[in-house]
Amino acid sequence: GSDAALRERYRNPFGSARTGILLEDMDALAGNIAFKHSDDNNPSTRPLLLVTASVDQIKMEKPIVLEEDMELSGKVAWVGRSSMRIRMQFTQGGSKVMGAAFTFVARDRNTSKSTPINPLMPISEEEKRHYDECEQSSKLQKELRQRTPEQRLE
Repeated sequence: GSDAALRERYRNPFGSARTGILLEDMDALAGNIAFKHSDDNNPSTRPLLLVTASVDQIKMEKPIVLEEDMELSGKVAWVGRSSMRIRMQFTQGGSKVMGAAFTFVARDRNTSKSTPINPLMPISEEEKRHYDECEQSSKLQKELRQRTPEQRLE
């Protein structure tokens, strides 16, 4: 990118991008997005405790060119009762170079039990499609968790 010192922070000993640092950045911004979505805009309410439960669908779409600036963005794609899925992506020159999906769970700060979060109302066709994909994935994950270890291997 345009900042030489920052570029070196992201360069591994072999000259390519340090994927772990990129995932840390994705997680940090995903956490901010999750926090903003769960905020009730009431300054007297204690904020929820949001925890990264999983990261999946990590995909390197194109090689990352460290000499070019990158943009990190994300949005809430799905919300359950106490969990939400945030889709994140890095782009360079308008093209997606890396993406991942982060699942956050909401916990009550006093009891550590799951707690409800604000629902999501998808509007655009793309948002509805992402929501439906995440809904199916969530159902599959719940089914897998209910299986015994032996059943999971089948």
